[in-house]
Amino acid sequence: MRILKRQRLAHVSPWVLAAACGLLALIISVFAINNFRRDKALMTEILLEKGTTLIRFVTSSARSTLFNGLRGGHDVINLWPEYVQQILEHASEHPGLHYLAIVDPEGFIYSCSSADRCQQQVSPQTQNFLLSLQDDLPGNGKFRYRIGGEAGVPVFQVAAKFPPFGRRFLNAISPGLSSSRHKRRQGPGQPMLHGPGKQMMHGLNLDLVFQLEELNRQEKIILVELDLVQFAKALSRKKLEIVFLSIVLLLVGVGGWISILTLEGLKGSQSRLRKVEEELRRSEQLAALGKMAAGVAHELRNPLSSIKGLALLLQTRVAGNSNDVETADILVQEVERLNRSIGELLDYARPQQLQKDEVDLQQLLQKAVSLIRIDAEAAGVEVSAEFPKEHLPSVQADGDKLSQVFLNLLLNAIQSMENGGKLHVLAERSGDGVEIVVTDSGCGISAENLDRVFDPYFTTKPEGTGLGLAMSAKIVEEHGGTIKIISGIGKGSSVKVQIPL
Repeated sequence: MRILKRQRLAHVSPWVLAAACGLLALIISVFAINNFRRDKALMTEILLEKGTTLIRFVTSSARSTLFNGLRGGHDVINLWPEYVQQILEHASEHPGLHYLAIVDPEGFIYSCSSADRCQQQVSPQTQNFLLSLQDDLPGNGKFRYRIGGEAGVPVFQVAAKFPPFGRRFLNAISPGLSSSRHKRRQGPGQPMLHGPGKQMMHGLNLDLVFQLEELNRQEKIILVELDLVQFAKALSRKKLEIVFLSIVLLLVGVGGWISILTLEGLKGSQSRLRKVEEELRRSEQLAALGKMAAGVAHELRNPLSSIKGLALLLQTRVAGNSNDVETADILVQEVERLNRSIGELLDYARPQQLQKDEVDLQQLLQKAVSLIRIDAEAAGVEVSAEFPKEHLPSVQADGDKLSQVFLNLLLNAIQSMENGGKLHVLAERSGDGVEIVVTDSGCGISAENLDRVFDPYFTTKPEGTGLGLAMSAKIVEEHGGTIKIISGIGKGSSVKVQIPL
């Protein structure tokens, strides 16, 4: 194959591939983080609802107990701590509850579902949390929650101020009581006294009402502490599920990308296979043509030898006639030209026998450039050569054959610049070989002819045989190298030859 193209799995820039992978990883990360946050918010909402339900249970039970006690005429003020303690102990049976407590804003525990915590002080973290109840959270009413740790154990705390016993509660006990409860002394319209020193209103002891007001003024906070271990385990499971799901999504994305690359690579392989098949058929056709041409050339050489001999004999017999002598000379020259063409055809058709040896490519190129300088000056062509600072490495090659290639390329470049121009020769190390580039500023080659320039007997020059580039390509290929031409009409031509080390 004379024109070599580098093939890749897919024509995708590494930066595009890296950007696509980064974008995929970013999307999956955002998805995982959002899922985790949503699950955490949902579980937090469930725990908050659980805590607020317990708080509402305590407040409603306390008010109900107090209401029934006042209605029954019991000494509820002294029995109040006992009532609350019973309610807290009853609520402590709720699963996942550490404790329920009634505390003051400074953190002193009055009553608690866990007896060992009564009459104690809460931790500093919990106390700071209780102080934050002075400002209600938007959207949470009077409830606040905190996720933290107590003695190394993760907990979820919910707190709310104990609601005071207001006008509606007092009116529910005895209608009209709350509007008259500040009248301590007997006067007009005052209810009757039942017993010594006691004021009664609708059968209710007013001292209890004033004690109830005193109880209202004592600010209390209901604190719920829930176990967060199960919550943490559930979050860990969710996190693990999200990690697995993210890995699956990443693998699916990578698999899809690999599938696309594989399909593109398969299409490219099929295209390359078709090109190889076309090249193989072309090579077979050229091989058959070469064999036929070799046979025809061999059969023509014998008659041409006879014609040349007769022409020389005729030349000696007509020595006195100038016209006949000129005719005989033309006949001999044409026979010799045919012999040269046949020789070139045979050289192209027969396998090359390379005489490989250590060849200094730089010295070989410099010699070729010096040989064509006279022709270049005659054609008005400026020749320049560029070699690396470090001497080019030697290669295993047939020096005579490579000299033939370089001379042919240089002469073709000069012939393409009829009105003069510039010819530049560049040689440099390229990978595991040496690359030689011959560039001219000539007329260039059209796109339809570019794929045919290496075909035998194809030429755009009237005096050319069309075997020069074909022979050059064959010699380069037999050395294991490649040759290709980049050209365009009016843009000059650039021939790149690569010779392996």
